[in-house]
Amino acid sequence: MKVFGPVPSRRLGRSLGINNIPPKVCSYACRYCQLGSALTMTTTRRGFFAPDEIAAEVAIKLEALGDFLASVRPAVCRLSSPTRPPACADVRCCDEEHLAAATALLSERGLDVRLLNAYEGNDFVRTGDTREALLSILSVHPMRDDAVRLFLDRDERGQEKLRQAIDDGDILITRWRGATFYARNLRKAAGSRG
Repeated sequence: MKVFGPVPSRRLGRSLGINNIPPKVCSYACRYCQLGSALTMTTTRRGFFAPDEIAAEVAIKLEALGDFLASVRPAVCRLSSPTRPPACADVRCCDEEHLAAATALLSERGLDVRLLNAYEGNDFVRTGDTREALLSILSVHPMRDDAVRLFLDRDERGQEKLRQAIDDGDILITRWRGATFYARNLRKAAGSRG
């Protein structure tokens, strides 16, 4: 079972699940796991299913999901694609062609489809110390270069504080989809608390 659902989701209402590992292959032995102990415990990184296999299953499930949504008639169907860099550099996002195909499939069933794939803007609020406020935001929300510059413009020493945070290893810089992003170095932040 690589693709499943739609399943209930606290944040999204219903979502399509994709599990790219076989059942109960895990690196943990969580005593509270609803599915019981891991059958194969491993930390070795490897592929289990070919991406094309998963894509084919998603296409089939998307048809079924479209039929289900048409029967429920939600006010709005939202399709999302990341607008900020994912944590792992090898993650590939859905391309425009596939988003357009999914939009068309759902629209053909009379559904109001909205894409959540556009940049959300630069309206970040600063409270208190500039450096600490920036680090707090970057802990949960990588920011584009233009957003960081606008955020720092309100502090005459903003650029200096940014350079110092980068030099201290508190902020990481990454390029993604042609833009420069800043993110909190959470490994360093976690180490400083322990």
